[in-house]
Amino acid sequence: MPDAAYRAAYGVYRAANVTASLDADLAIRLERGADLPGDAHFQDARDLVIALNNLAHAALSTSHLRVSGNNATEGAVDCVNNVRSHPAFFIVFPLQDRNGDNDRFDSVHGMTSACAYAPGTALAVDMDDVVVAESGTTLVGWLNARAP
Repeated sequence: MPDAAYRAAYGVYRAANVTASLDADLAIRLERGADLPGDAHFQDARDLVIALNNLAHAALSTSHLRVSGNNATEGAVDCVNNVRSHPAFFIVFPLQDRNGDNDRFDSVHGMTSACAYAPGTALAVDMDDVVVAESGTTLVGWLNARAP
């Protein structure tokens, strides 16, 4: 494990479903279509696209990976009352412990947090982490543009 000064945190959307075609757990490899082992498209990128589409249609919830506001146009940073989106993933890069709480991660962030404030949130004494998040829809477009 890297020294604490070099650690970042990440989250991946996970919403398992017993019906494979409705599954949106992006951290597992799963056949979500109708392909069988040995088929050319068994557990390929098309299955990931199905999961990403399922994510895109998921209702906003505090039960899954989420992005909150930015204390400006997207509303308050509030992981319970202001869920803005469910990203496919996010990465949080902590910068400095500016508020002196002995934690480089800001407010809602941490190594096990399922919430991040919105990318581009303005710097403040208690908010200097850099957040990168990507939507499932964007990833579907990227995968479809490169699909064979």
